[in-house]
Amino acid sequence: MAENRGNRNRRTSLEQLQKFPLSEEEKINYFRIALGLQKIGVDNETADRIIQTYEAVTHLGGNFSIHDAVDIELSLDRKYRKKDVVVRAQPRDEDVQ
Repeated sequence: MAENRGNRNRRTSLEQLQKFPLSEEEKINYFRIALGLQKIGVDNETADRIIQTYEAVTHLGGNFSIHDAVDIELSLDRKYRKKDVVVRAQPRDEDVQ
């Protein structure tokens, strides 16, 4: 029985995780949930900003600049503004007669 408990509690290494590619949406959602487990409450847009910034910094290192930050900002503003417009464009039940 102790043998089963050890297998159940075994953690997945970061190397193993790289073998499981996630979609962009899954990555954002799982990261948001993981942050919540660390008592850091964020929405999907904020989680996406953190992920994109982290990936840019790890890729560019000390060459990350204000220009890179602005590129991320504009990209995500477009991405999430578009979703807001679609949601707002749908009539509410009370508006439909």
